[in-house]
Amino acid sequence: MEHRAERFVVDEAGNRVGVLLDIAEYQTMLEQLEELKSIRAYDLAKASGETAIPFEKAIQEIEREGERSPGGSSTGSRPTSSGRGTTPSCGSRIDLHSG
Repeated sequence: MEHRAERFVVDEAGNRVGVLLDIAEYQTMLEQLEELKSIRAYDLAKASGETAIPFEKAIQEIEREGERSPGGSSTGSRPTSSGRGTTPSCGSRIDLHSG
C-alpha cells in the first residue's frame, strides 16, 4: 500500500478546512468518481427490470424529445473543472501543515 503525506489547509484556530492534492492525484480521483457513477447507473438500470434498447435508438428518442422541448435541446448542463483554484479573501491567512 502506498503511503501519501496528507497536506491540510488550517484556519487560524488550527481547524482543518481543506486538503491539498497533487493535480495528478486529483485527476485520478475525478476519473475514478466518473467510473463509479457509471457503475452505479448500470446497476440501477439492471435492477429496474426495464427492457434495454439499442444505443442508437436511445439517441434518436433523446433527439426527438429535444426537438419537442421549448429550448430545442434536452441535454443537461454539467459543471466543468477549470483547473483554477480559489484565492482566499483579503485578510485571510492560510497555513499549510502536513498531517
